[in-house]
Amino acid sequence: MALTNFTGVVAVITGGASGIGLATARTLHSRGAHIVLADINSPGLLQARDIVFEHNSESQGQILTITTDVTNESHVEELILQTTAAFGRIDLVVTSAGIGRGGAIDTFSASDMQMMMNINFMGTYHCVQASLPIMRPTIWSLRFP
Repeated sequence: MALTNFTGVVAVITGGASGIGLATARTLHSRGAHIVLADINSPGLLQARDIVFEHNSESQGQILTITTDVTNESHVEELILQTTAAFGRIDLVVTSAGIGRGGAIDTFSASDMQMMMNINFMGTYHCVQASLPIMRPTIWSLRFP
């Protein structure tokens, strides 16, 4: 079963200024979702907002941008607070903030590996940890009406 109707869904998307995050935002917005774009790249967020809007300017979904460093727990908590203040809930969190580096692992410095772990792993952890208490009542009511 394909999910195609996201009308009114509130989606937080980290890494929303480019790549997979931006592509996900474009698709969800075109299907009616309210989009919260989060990224460490403030100018990129503004460009992404315009791209998402231009992709489907007739969508009823709103677009909010929040500069966020997913490695910083307090930044992620603020992202979730601002989203909840703006929309009253969170239905979907897409953690696409990430970095990569090709090559053999023995060519990575410890600091390079730590940076990847902080963004790719801990960034997701921070987002899930901060958003789950907001999302849990909605998820629970969907499972047990």
